Amino acid sequence: MKIVNIDTNGMKQVSNKLGLYRTMHWNHPGYRMGNHGMKTLGWWAGLILNSKGSQHDPWDGERLSVLELGCGNGTLCQVLTGMGIGATGMDFMECKELYDRSAYSFIQQDLAKTPYDLEGGQFDYCVSFDVLEHIEEEFIPGVLKEMQRVSGRGMFIKVASSGSPPLHLTVHDHLWWVSMLRKYCPDFEWKMLKNFGQPSTRCDEGTVYAPLFYGRRLADED
Repeated sequence: MKIVNIDTNGMKQVSNKLGLYRTMHWNHPGYRMGNHGMKTLGWWAGLILNSKGSQHDPWDGERLSVLELGCGNGTLCQVLTGMGIGATGMDFMECKELYDRSAYSFIQQDLAKTPYDLEGGQFDYCVSFDVLEHIEEEFIPGVLKEMQRVSGRGMFIKVASSGSPPLHLTVHDHLWWVSMLRKYCPDFEWKMLKNFGQPSTRCDEGTVYAPLFYGRRLADED
């Protein structure tokens, strides 16, 4: 897939996903040092439940597992590991030159290419934070289906509802995402935990939003 970016002089620059990924993680401090899963941890970590339906306790001996789609710099995976959770990160590139991934498992995978080489229900939880908007809209259904397939217990998904190519390729409001989650992940009950808003740096955008969704597998309910 080729991505076309038009610079300030009107010249078209063509790059591929590999080049774009490397450029952003090398040069953009937000991608290199930031982590949206960490920024929102207080909103969703307390909803991680063990097999008895109780809040996760690292001292109870049960080893939960989490797959993070688009783990980026891996900070969240490291923190989850410290919480006694078996974390696995999945991303387009390993970026060994930038990130130390020795504390958790890592799978190199183009997220748009489904199905993934994973077993059904292999992980208790599947999470993704500000990643799905970077995937072309035509591949979103397949990605959501895979997230449902590999998640045994629950899902947490945060997306950005603003932006433009070449970075943001699927841009819709929270209602569109709710409809997609209900359509392609019907085995889960969905709720929006928070719609994070902040003023945009672009005067024509006003306030931009990023909804955070929680999906709980219906079979887990009493």
